[in-house]
Amino acid sequence: MKIPACSLLLISSNPVACVGNYNGGVPPAFIVDNGVNRKYKQKYMALTEEFIRIKEGNGKQVDNSSIDENDSKRSVSDALGYSALNTVKLMARSTGIGEKFGSNSTRSEFINWQRENLREVRRDVGKGTLLQSRDTEKSSDRESDAKGVRKMLINALPSNNQSSGQSNKKRGRRSTDNKSDDRPTTISTALQTLERDMTILDNLASLQPQLSLPEVGLLLGAVTASGIGPIVFPGTSVTEVLAPAAAAFTASITIGSEYIGRVAVADGKEIAANAIQCAAEAEAFLANAERVKAITPLCVGLGATCASFALLTPTLVEVLNLNSVQLITQLYIFCPLVAILSAAVANLALEETRDYSYRAINVGVRRFSKGGDVGRTWLSSAEQIQRNSRTKTDRWWSFAGSVLPAPIIGSIFGPPALSAKCIVVAALAAAQSAYFLALAEGVLARATDAVAIKARSAAVCDTYANQGSRNSAILPFTSALSAFCAAATAAMVELPFIDAISAAYGTIGEVCLVVTFPILSSAFAAAASVSKARCEVDAEAACQAASTLALEYDAMNGNEKDPVLRPFKSVLELIILAVNSGWRSVKVGLLYPMKEAWGFYRRLLVSFRWNRRWDGRGKALSNAAE
Repeated sequence: MKIPACSLLLISSNPVACVGNYNGGVPPAFIVDNGVNRKYKQKYMALTEEFIRIKEGNGKQVDNSSIDENDSKRSVSDALGYSALNTVKLMARSTGIGEKFGSNSTRSEFINWQRENLREVRRDVGKGTLLQSRDTEKSSDRESDAKGVRKMLINALPSNNQSSGQSNKKRGRRSTDNKSDDRPTTISTALQTLERDMTILDNLASLQPQLSLPEVGLLLGAVTASGIGPIVFPGTSVTEVLAPAAAAFTASITIGSEYIGRVAVADGKEIAANAIQCAAEAEAFLANAERVKAITPLCVGLGATCASFALLTPTLVEVLNLNSVQLITQLYIFCPLVAILSAAVANLALEETRDYSYRAINVGVRRFSKGGDVGRTWLSSAEQIQRNSRTKTDRWWSFAGSVLPAPIIGSIFGPPALSAKCIVVAALAAAQSAYFLALAEGVLARATDAVAIKARSAAVCDTYANQGSRNSAILPFTSALSAFCAAATAAMVELPFIDAISAAYGTIGEVCLVVTFPILSSAFAAAASVSKARCEVDAEAACQAASTLALEYDAMNGNEKDPVLRPFKSVLELIILAVNSGWRSVKVGLLYPMKEAWGFYRRLLVSFRWNRRWDGRGKALSNAAE
């Protein structure tokens, strides 16, 4: 049986050389004009004619009808590769049709041959020998495109084991191995993005002209003055004065840029130090809040224990057969009393936690606020005294509210028996302790998030300050180079070889000699101005980052603009995320495999029906022939 030209093209490592194996005119044996796969015959013939046209034109013309217009600039080998991709897809579809016919036909023979030789195609694709770009100058830019084409070729093969994996990816499925492999890449990408964001301000500052018009005019005037000395005042000592003076003037501009940049860096470092100090104070208040809150779980456990023992007290009285009414009453009252005391201590711990959390959230607000903001929230001395007094009064009311509800509710709404009333009181007190613990955890969670935001702002502020310090590291070097140019100009005009240069090359040579170092000094001044601008931008960024410490997070509680954690809303979001991820896992682990199993069963059933139909037709034809 004759091997198709397209298949030879796929197997060979040199696609162009294989086009000559096709003599044209005769399609392969597996393509027949029976109406079922006539379209495959037409596509095959079109692809074959395209290969011949590419070969005869030496790769100068490519038919864009079957190749995307974005790929029209690819080399000849890539164009052949894309055509080979279409051929592989054609062969995959023809395989599905050929399997529906009898095993004794030429179609089955071709399918068997195809499966054997496409294994070699897959190996060639994996080695990269199927598609090799001839454009060596753009190989780095097209490396990713070539990998994508090879991947498409592998996925188009009929017996490829990765087809199901690709379909799973289209449906949003990802394997655990891919997640573990992508994790380091994701982290490195995030770090690169962070580094890129830190240099955005520096790049923007570099794109802007940093020398003002007066500075540019002064620098040009200094260079011009040093150059016109030998022309206007030839043979005099004026040249010996103008050139060093011009170089020294340009050096002074460079040193001025260093001064401004250094001052900006110092301001940024001081702001960062204050921000870090503020964040440290917030951490200290948060630590105190956590220390006070630590007693609350103990109170909850003690209240729950007392509630449990309150249930056992009547049984204990019966077992001990106590006759003293006073002792029995004391036993009944002991557990509710301890539970109420635990609830009161938990309430006091809650109030202390709120106080320290409030201070941790609001520390640094006035320290980093601007004048207008402070004016709106400023409290006088009398107002501060009234607020403190109100706070203490609220604490006493809160303490009373934590002690009285359980006994009152138990006495009024409880059963008539004393033991039952004590059980109700102990249970209510234990519930109060648990409620106070939940409130304390919510307040502490909000304070922790606010302190974390402050620490992050301080870290960003310190990062920009360090970035400014990094940009200012070059300023002393530029100043030293400018000073060197000034000293070199003074030494040059004093040495006797300037007369020799003037005698040998004339006035032009003398001018070129005396303006060399002032021009270099002007260039150093321009470089210093760019570095100075970067330092100023970083200092301003540090100041803006520190201003976030002045946000009144506690006053935004419940506001949509509140950046601090809101516990109930965050818990709801986490529940939704957990449900979504669980449903996704169920779909990937259960529903998709069931769907694939159902698809396999359907394909098996269809194949069985086709075999029965063709067997029946064959028997009918044989009976008719007989």
